[in-house]
Amino acid sequence: MAMATNTAIVDDRDPHIQYAGTWSQAGASEEFDSTTTFSLTAGSTATFPFVGTSVTVYGTVGAHNVTPQASWSFAVDGTVTGIYNPPADMTSDIHHQALWTTPPSSLTNGAHSLVITQTTAASVGVLYLDYIMWTTTSLDVTAFFVDDRDPQVIYTPAWGLFGSDPDFDHTSQSSTSVGDFYTLPFEGTGVKIYGGVTSATENASIVLDGGPPTFWVPPSTATQTNNFMYDSGAISPGKHTLVVTATSDQPVWADYWLITPNPAGFVDSSSDSTSVSGSTPVSGSAPASSGSSPASGSRPPAGSAPVSGSASASGPAPRILLYSRVRLCSCVVGLCPHIICLLPCIVRLRHRIVQLDCPCFQLVPNADLA
Repeated sequence: MAMATNTAIVDDRDPHIQYAGTWSQAGASEEFDSTTTFSLTAGSTATFPFVGTSVTVYGTVGAHNVTPQASWSFAVDGTVTGIYNPPADMTSDIHHQALWTTPPSSLTNGAHSLVITQTTAASVGVLYLDYIMWTTTSLDVTAFFVDDRDPQVIYTPAWGLFGSDPDFDHTSQSSTSVGDFYTLPFEGTGVKIYGGVTSATENASIVLDGGPPTFWVPPSTATQTNNFMYDSGAISPGKHTLVVTATSDQPVWADYWLITPNPAGFVDSSSDSTSVSGSTPVSGSAPASSGSSPASGSRPPAGSAPVSGSASASGPAPRILLYSRVRLCSCVVGLCPHIICLLPCIVRLRHRIVQLDCPCFQLVPNADLA
């Protein structure tokens, strides 16, 4: 059985990255784990060993138009294959910038060594290492990365497509109305959710494997992007399903997920070779040195509504369930894949009869309810 290919990620502070020379630490809320590392000394290096078929280096580019300007070179297994020079006449910092990626089909699946070298140093911090992503079949990694545009994430109905400089891969998505939800099937022993916040009153229901919901409410310290929303904690190895549903009229944002892999050597007899737990990083030639905006639309101001999506396909034939107001959530969660059907019930519990739009269920109250 073929091994699944995933995208792994490490932060700049991960001990697997070995720094030599003189490096300094920095960080901002827009960056992964709010950390970066930079050098003002030519010849300083950062070495990262990995097992895989491609690797991409991401960083922050500071808007400092100085002379001499900073530059980095990138070598894999002793061969320099790319150089990054910042764009000229920058007016603002660029975050989550793909500084370099291996040429297509240049690596065989196996062990490799990446070396990043500060070839030219500026008098101020310009190039900041934020994180490294690579494609791999190995489970011996810290985390797999899944972007909001990964096809394994199913949005129902379609969510609004956006993108801004602080978003991972410069993309994000948001719900358009109460009841919009997404489903993320994954394999692993844990999952974390990250997303933006544009309203203090946005909230969501988070359900793992049909269990009881966890409710997300933005903390007072929330920022517009890159907010840590949920951590499943340790769960059993194997296949799982995460469902997140908007429970207010304010957009819920999806940016990326981190999956804790199954233990090395774990084999799920029900798995097939097509299942994956992460998205593939940017492939092809090295990214262009430009400070242009992301290809997708910019994130709207707080409170604005994105374009609504299309309706989802109909489900199985209707069923009748008896329920009590006390047992409503626990009765339905895990049975109905259209989580939207819960929301009118939660809002209208005082009504004696609730007719739902969900094709899976028609709910009526228990006859003995007073």
